[in-house]
Amino acid sequence: MQPIDLDGVFYGSRAALPHLQHTKGCIVNTASVSGLGGDWNLSFYNAAKGGVVNLTRSLALDYGRDGVRVNAVCPSLTRTDLTADMFKDEALLQAFRDRIALALAEHKAKDQLTGLGRQSTLALASLGTGGAAC
Repeated sequence: MQPIDLDGVFYGSRAALPHLQHTKGCIVNTASVSGLGGDWNLSFYNAAKGGVVNLTRSLALDYGRDGVRVNAVCPSLTRTDLTADMFKDEALLQAFRDRIALALAEHKAKDQLTGLGRQSTLALASLGTGGAAC
């Protein structure tokens, strides 16, 4: 799992950065909410996606001054062939639904405190330098 989920992001970013520094481009990594706080029975996946989250943050800090934006999107449970069995577990699905509702409520409360506009559920967990979309 790590060679795909983390190493691929590392090597792809390393190869692209010289060009992106010249063109002021951006990197958008695909992480996961599992990398932000973990999920049930997915410890190795959680660790790999957590690595993507922190690599994204570090790259944003290191290369933002060069005009390179580095962000990640962190989707939640997504229906694929690999997750088909998870969609048969109603208790697990409810746990995911509860977490999304909690995140939306927390985000709404922050919006009310800061006056910021609301964003999509997917963007709730975006990381990195922020600013304009890539």
